[in-house]
Amino acid sequence: MTPYKEVRYIDMTTNSHQECVGYISSKYELIPAGTTIYSMPISISKRESDEYERCAKSYGIRFIFDDCIPNVDFYTIPRVDIAATADGGFIGMIGGTFDSTSSNMICYIDRDMRVFNICRADRFISAASHWRELLSPCSDVKIFASKTDAAKEVTFIEI
Repeated sequence: MTPYKEVRYIDMTTNSHQECVGYISSKYELIPAGTTIYSMPISISKRESDEYERCAKSYGIRFIFDDCIPNVDFYTIPRVDIAATADGGFIGMIGGTFDSTSSNMICYIDRDMRVFNICRADRFISAASHWRELLSPCSDVKIFASKTDAAKEVTFIEI
């Protein structure tokens, strides 16, 4: 039986933490926090480019590339790593860096800052054609105007 650990949050929005694999603490349960962007290089292959264009035209999912990074003016707990825009909102992975092989959930944050689960990341590509039908309310992600606002409710660990 593991002893109860207090929860602390790690801000993943600063550049110094983006490359971090992880922190281990015997005292705290550490949860990544913040809204980050997963952008792809503009030099992707023609085949990949065609697939991303098909997703945009057919499903309204526009993946983010290095030359067109959107402004995100909110802060999430836990971390949401945004990889695409759709219908005026954002599509991202909860809890870690966007990875299509992960079992983490993919969510949609609409223009009214409501959060919806779509599906697990490892099922997202096959579900892209009907992602809107899969939307279900998500209570696991809380949105704040800033990290300062989030710090009023949670405790961050300084690295």
